[in-house]
Amino acid sequence: MLRRRLAPLVLVSLAPLAAAGEPAQAEEGLDTGEDPSGDWALLDSELEALDAVRQSEQAGPVVWGFLRTNVTHSDELDIDGAFLDAVRLYLDGAVGGTDYRVSFDGQSGSATILDAYAHWSFGEELHATFGRFRQPFLRSSLTEFNRLLMILRTRSGTLHSVRDNGAMIGGHHGRVHWDLALQNGLDSVADDYLTTGRVTVDVLGEPSRPWEGAFGGPDETRLSVGLAYADDGALGDGGA
Repeated sequence: MLRRRLAPLVLVSLAPLAAAGEPAQAEEGLDTGEDPSGDWALLDSELEALDAVRQSEQAGPVVWGFLRTNVTHSDELDIDGAFLDAVRLYLDGAVGGTDYRVSFDGQSGSATILDAYAHWSFGEELHATFGRFRQPFLRSSLTEFNRLLMILRTRSGTLHSVRDNGAMIGGHHGRVHWDLALQNGLDSVADDYLTTGRVTVDVLGEPSRPWEGAFGGPDETRLSVGLAYADDGALGDGGA
């Protein structure tokens, strides 16, 4: 019974192929030794055009965000109620070879610009950033607010989780990752700058994930060590 149902389907699908002129010519060309490379070249060009369209569609801005709240109660302090820690909106996208991000926070009741930068990659080991971005100092300060292990950042992470206008270059080679940034600093557009350098080395396992804690990570052991330096010329002598 199954073979009787399939037979008409095969005949119907093959009939248009036998009646079409172009496939028949292609078969004749193969029999007479003609070179069908022109057809393959046309197919390759069509596939490249489709891939370009697909990439251009994916390069459009991606809008996403998150909301973080907490409920606090204290018997010793006059604190009791629900609070908004963050109301974030992100726009990520790409134009040509340039990636960009613009982000806002509405926790205070009005929208405030957090990030506004462009990012370029030069090969696989070098990249550059220009605009308003985080100071590349501590891992805790660079982790997105919705990917923290605890409710709030560490005290040091909060101190250095600041955005400023400037330029940054960075990259990686093997297990070594580095960043060097020059930003306006405390005196804004005056003659002093905030200079930050950071180097990390993946001693064991794969590179660290962009979140705190072990949730979602593999079972293997990971160990990364780092060294960072920051100096704001507006503060006089000294560094961190």
